Amino acid sequence: MKPTKLTLSAFGPFSDLVELDLTQLDGQGLFLITGDTGAGKTTLFDAICFALYGEVSGPYRPVEHLRSDFAAPNAQTFVQLEFVHRGKPYILKRNPAYERPKLRGSGTVKEKPDALLILPGEPPVQGVRQVNAAVRELLGIDCPQFKQVGMIAQGEFMKLLNASTDEREGILRQVFATQKYQNLTNALQAAAGDAKKACETQNLLMLERFRQVDCPETSAQKEGIVNLKRAENPALLPQMQAALAALLEEDKAELARLEPALERAKQDLERATRLEEQAKTAEGTRQRLKAERAELTQLQDKAPEMQQREEEFRRSEAALKQVKPLADRADGAAAAEAKANRELQALAPRLEQAQQNEAAALARLEQAKATQPEVEDLKQSLTLLEKQLPLYHQHQEAAKALAALEAQTKTAEADLNDAKQAAETSEQALGQTHRELDELKEVPLQLEQIRNRYKDLTGVKNALANWQAAAEEERTAAENLHTAQQDYQEKQEAFQQAEAYAAGLRRRLDDCRAGLLARDLSEGMPCPVCGAVHHPAPAALPDEPVTEADLKVAEEALETARGEKEQAVNNSASTGAANKAAREHTARQWKLFAEHWQEQALTPPLPSEGPAPEPAQLDKVLANALADCKTEGRQLREHDDRRKKLEGLLPDQEEAARAEAEKRDTLQTALADLKAKTASAKAKADQLAQGLEWPSEQAALNQKAEWEDRHKALLKEQTAAQTAYDDVQRELNSLTTEKAKKRAVLKEKAAQTQTSARELNEILHKLAFADRGTYEAALCTEEELRSEREALDQHKHDLQTAEAAVAALEKEAANQPQPAAPLPQLEERHRAADDEVHKLNQASSTVGFRQKSNQAIADALNRIAKESEQARHKADLLTHLYNTVKGKQAGKVNLSFEAYIQAYYFERVVEAANRRFEAMSEGRYLLRRRDDSVSISGKNALVLDVLDHYTGKLRPVSSLSGGESFKAALCLALGLSDVIQAGSGGVEIDALFVDEGFGTLDEASLDKALEVLLGLAGPGKMVGVISHVPELKDRITRQIVLKKGALGSTARIVQA
Repeated sequence: MKPTKLTLSAFGPFSDLVELDLTQLDGQGLFLITGDTGAGKTTLFDAICFALYGEVSGPYRPVEHLRSDFAAPNAQTFVQLEFVHRGKPYILKRNPAYERPKLRGSGTVKEKPDALLILPGEPPVQGVRQVNAAVRELLGIDCPQFKQVGMIAQGEFMKLLNASTDEREGILRQVFATQKYQNLTNALQAAAGDAKKACETQNLLMLERFRQVDCPETSAQKEGIVNLKRAENPALLPQMQAALAALLEEDKAELARLEPALERAKQDLERATRLEEQAKTAEGTRQRLKAERAELTQLQDKAPEMQQREEEFRRSEAALKQVKPLADRADGAAAAEAKANRELQALAPRLEQAQQNEAAALARLEQAKATQPEVEDLKQSLTLLEKQLPLYHQHQEAAKALAALEAQTKTAEADLNDAKQAAETSEQALGQTHRELDELKEVPLQLEQIRNRYKDLTGVKNALANWQAAAEEERTAAENLHTAQQDYQEKQEAFQQAEAYAAGLRRRLDDCRAGLLARDLSEGMPCPVCGAVHHPAPAALPDEPVTEADLKVAEEALETARGEKEQAVNNSASTGAANKAAREHTARQWKLFAEHWQEQALTPPLPSEGPAPEPAQLDKVLANALADCKTEGRQLREHDDRRKKLEGLLPDQEEAARAEAEKRDTLQTALADLKAKTASAKAKADQLAQGLEWPSEQAALNQKAEWEDRHKALLKEQTAAQTAYDDVQRELNSLTTEKAKKRAVLKEKAAQTQTSARELNEILHKLAFADRGTYEAALCTEEELRSEREALDQHKHDLQTAEAAVAALEKEAANQPQPAAPLPQLEERHRAADDEVHKLNQASSTVGFRQKSNQAIADALNRIAKESEQARHKADLLTHLYNTVKGKQAGKVNLSFEAYIQAYYFERVVEAANRRFEAMSEGRYLLRRRDDSVSISGKNALVLDVLDHYTGKLRPVSSLSGGESFKAALCLALGLSDVIQAGSGGVEIDALFVDEGFGTLDEASLDKALEVLLGLAGPGKMVGVISHVPELKDRITRQIVLKKGALGSTARIVQA
């Protein structure tokens, strides 16, 4: 992917449209991006990164703030990147979310993020997610990888070089995505832990299940099972299973014994139950017969009472069904007559009130008619005022126009004063800028001098560091020599001890051999050594015998001690030579440092002979000198930045002073014109005000509204008075008619009352009721009548039922057999048989439940034993896997799987870096990843050293000077980019941006760094250097120059 054109609109510090034709940078391939601080140099790479992935290069520039603060309200914010990838052209346009003015009305609306990718010969891709996916597929890398491959960001140079092991591990984890290997290790660790816990759980479950075994006190297994429970040892599982199996066999035999006894007891219980039920049935029949006879006697005794209640029922029935309807009718007629009389009496007050209302309504009507002359006068006044209203409106418009002109005149006077003040301020600021530029004209020369001074002091500091490193190496070499000499002494003593020990064993072994031969001799047996048949003093075995194997071990230890002694001799010789070389190297480095020190005239002067000053004192002198340089340089850079800023502001200030003067003159002319228009408008308003009765149109309108309200109120009162009088007349007529009707109704109700009373007296006499009181005494409700009828019928039915029941029970008692024994005796037999069955059932249930429970435990133990074995096997396998990926292998380097992968990638990065670093350091340095085999702990896999070919020594990268560190860091960053591209399936990113970091290089180192970058650049690849360093402007001819201004930044491509 090689950019050919970059277009930015209202993006970052760029307020307007910026178009950069990057094909103008082809050929040499290397170009410089330079400009003021904050002008937007890094923003160019942000724009490329945002166009491709919708993200920016650094964590401190959020995408939400990409819209330029200098942009016009209607300006669109977008980035368009045109690039060539594998010979094909592509166009990619993307805009962030931002606020813009509404197309209609006021306020703003949020523009949504969008992206468009135009592909060669294919339909375009639209949408943020769709374009992101298409770019990742096209380039083969994601945004973080692109930023590693295409950008060596500001402040990121030194991270990989100077990082600690843990920090470097984190960087490589992020770049090469090795977290998944650590996740695998963590997952295996967790799985192994879970598997071990599962084994422990199975063992606990096994013991818990066995603790649940139910063993009776009478069992032969009782003692063994109790002991196994107390032991709580999972290894005793076979003994647990055997004891449980024996207990199950005991319970099986006990159940076989209980079964026939239980069957006999059930048969005895069945016979006892049958005899008891027969006796209970006979007794029950006798008791029921006795009860039924008593019930029948009671019913027969109530017969006379029921006859009397029958006669009273018939009299109450006649009162309810024949007399009550006529009595109710008579009562209703009397109530209706009383109601009609009350209604007639209640009408009298209403009629009297209506007559009073009529008189009041008539008086109101006459009073309303008396206001008619006032109504006519108001009508004429309103007509006259309506004709004058247009004149009031014309006067009001003239007054408004006059007020507007007066306000404009006042505003114009204020604007003119502001313009005069602004013109004066601009002229003063322009003069101040000219004076300040005169004061700062010598700053560039002073800045160049202080830079050279700082560079020279840095060289002294590097020489001091080299001398200190040499002195440290000399001290280390001396310590190594002392250690080697001590080691030789120890190895010599160990060899002598091993030699003496082996000789002693040889003598003791000879004694053992003689003792063994003499142990088997007897008197008369020839000695296998001397042949004698008499053995007066046979050799005896030592108290601590020695074998051939003991002697072999001692001799092998002797050979090992001899080899270690010889190695110690060689080591002592080599460390002596190294110590001599270190002393000579320290002397050379001191000489070089002293020459640099004297050239810079630093104090105190270094002695030609005698002890050197303390390094801390020299460091302090150098640090103070460098700090003074930095302070003075920082002040001069600030002055130079101020000078550049003033030079950039000068044209704008001159233009602003001219514009303010023109504005002041224009406002003076406009003010004179406004004053003339104001005088004319005032004369017109005064003319229109003559002859108007009211002071304003609003006052006339208020009077008109007041007259209209009065006119409407008088008319409304006349209408209301007439309506009220008509309503009262209608009400009075209605009440008079109603009174006549109620008198007729009262007369009719009185006649009905007399007829109903006569009919009631006739029926009372007919049914033998002496008077109404006798009738009411006999009267009852329908419910009471029905209830009494049901009670009479129920007594009759109960009597018949009782007679039938007594007859049936007498017949049943005659047919039942006699009990075999008295009922209490039969009940006692039944209880005894039931107790026996219950006892045997309980015993059988206890044994059966115990057997079932113990059998379940036995099955569970068998299952748990199988599962425990599987869990143990799984735990062993997972633990072995975890130890393998964690690097915990006995006798091997403890290097985890992730660390191994990171070391592999880091080794490739170092190899790629050395291809440039060796050339950039003129063959002096090579980076080296520390050998894993140095430490079995595996902690050195990501440690970085530097091989100095001048000394032939490896030393830490932290010992490199500032410029050397920058070169090493740059080469590492480029190597990292190479490895990422190579590992991403041949990714082609033909653009690289290097942001800052060149300020620490001397002239020669800067040339070497540019040679490396030129080697990267060319027709096929472009390399952009983002830097403030002035020397780069002279060395890199093709440049993108950015300039910061009050209205935003600008960018252009120049050929220096």
